[in-house]
Amino acid sequence: MSDLDDILTDGPAPSAESAVQTLPPSTPGRAPLRPRTRWAAIVWGVVLGSLALAGLALVSEGTRFADVVAWIADLQLATAIGYGLLVVGSLALVLGAVGLLRRAQITLTHRRVRENEKAQPRSTEGERE
Repeated sequence: MSDLDDILTDGPAPSAESAVQTLPPSTPGRAPLRPRTRWAAIVWGVVLGSLALAGLALVSEGTRFADVVAWIADLQLATAIGYGLLVVGSLALVLGAVGLLRRAQITLTHRRVRENEKAQPRSTEGERE
């Protein structure tokens, strides 16, 4: 507990100005990388939101709900398997689309980094000393 007291009573906290002064200067001309967009979250949000909207529209009225229950009760095994395969295929399609978006984003990021490196003059060993 004495260590905590020492930390709390040592003195005032450093100001924001002193923290900024201790940071190393940034390299001039180099654009900082932007945070990546989380495409998987966007795509899955759209898919799940549309499923929820369709589900609400389907069961919003009492007669529609009864029709859905009757439709499910009348399904044949082959039809149910077909619908199951359709759902699995749709999930694979969404996963593939998310993978393509992620790959494209990574490729663009690497391309930007390479362009930034080419735009900057490289220092020689003599200039560093």
